[in-house]
Amino acid sequence: MIVTPLEHIKCQQQMIEDKFLGLKDISKQILAKRGLMGLYRGFWVTFNRDFISYGLYFYTFFALKDYFEENNKLTSLNIMFAGGIAGI
Repeated sequence: MIVTPLEHIKCQQQMIEDKFLGLKDISKQILAKRGLMGLYRGFWVTFNRDFISYGLYFYTFFALKDYFEENNKLTSLNIMFAGGIAGI
């Protein structure tokens, strides 16, 4: 609910070549042209992208963490390793 409007505004900022418009200015333009729902344009695309990527991230992290825990090797270093591998 928060990411989609920010992603939409960021994409709009990238399309402007002449001058820099901030978050507030672009938000006002979108609201004036399309209303509140205009900020949520592209919601399902963003949802699907984040759902898959965060799902894979957390699955990998917890699978590695559980593996270390089952083998009595759960240390701070191994938890950082699991997070690093999940982030890759």
